Amino acid sequence: MTTLTTPVRRARRSRPRLIDEQGIRFGLAEGVLVLAALSAAALHLPPAAAVVLLGLAAFAGGYSTSVWWALLVGLSAWAYFTGFLENSLGQLTLAPQDLDRLVVMALVAVTGSLLWRRRTGRE
Repeated sequence: MTTLTTPVRRARRSRPRLIDEQGIRFGLAEGVLVLAALSAAALHLPPAAAVVLLGLAAFAGGYSTSVWWALLVGLSAWAYFTGFLENSLGQLTLAPQDLDRLVVMALVAVTGSLLWRRRTGRE
């Protein structure tokens, strides 16, 4: 003899949570970028490894934000690398390699955002 039970449904939240705000998610993404940049500096990572670390942080930060916020996350990742890991005291340069990294970081963050939108079924 078997017993059938109905699955328990979780109640949907009627109130939005603070984490649902895009600006809050952007702030958390920026915190992840700062943590990644500080970790790369503290560990004295070579530039290639630091770019990969910041790229992963940009992807993770862009993963839960809208496309425009993710673009800003990618720009911030480039600025942290160029200003603090490649140069000193926040000096930003626009050499051809810097522009290449700028495009790559922005694309990585936007790709994360697009994957998140596709996975969650958001517009």
